[in-house]
Amino acid sequence: MKPGGVKYLTIMGLAFIIIGVFGAIYLINERAKITENGVATTAVITETKRKSNLGNRRHEYDVYAQYETNEGETITAKLQNSSGEIKVGKTVKIWYMKENPTVAYHNHVGHYIALGLTVIFAVGGVIMIVACRFEVSKERKRRM
Repeated sequence: MKPGGVKYLTIMGLAFIIIGVFGAIYLINERAKITENGVATTAVITETKRKSNLGNRRHEYDVYAQYETNEGETITAKLQNSSGEIKVGKTVKIWYMKENPTVAYHNHVGHYIALGLTVIFAVGGVIMIVACRFEVSKERKRRM
């Protein structure tokens, strides 16, 4: 491998690590904010609206649900992080914000997938750097 290639892959590896670490920190903080400031309850899906076509027969949806707050108020609101189609009438777990009960988050598996991807990104960066350092070390031994 050319020395320029090693530098390039090392920089790319560092970028992957930084993106992965900061992405994971952001997602963990967002999840903590939702669970700490939110009130867990169940909601019934009242409506789904297809908002975009992502290709390969995949679509993104706005999902609306009805739930009751601890104060007894019935609210219908769009769920903030629910992008998959959920059948109308299905009961799901949500968190609504104490300070603004019309803001609700669905316990969506997409959050965990995103967190997993950020970790894979960081691990990929580490592998790139280790592979580059191994290649440099191997090259030095050949020259001796």
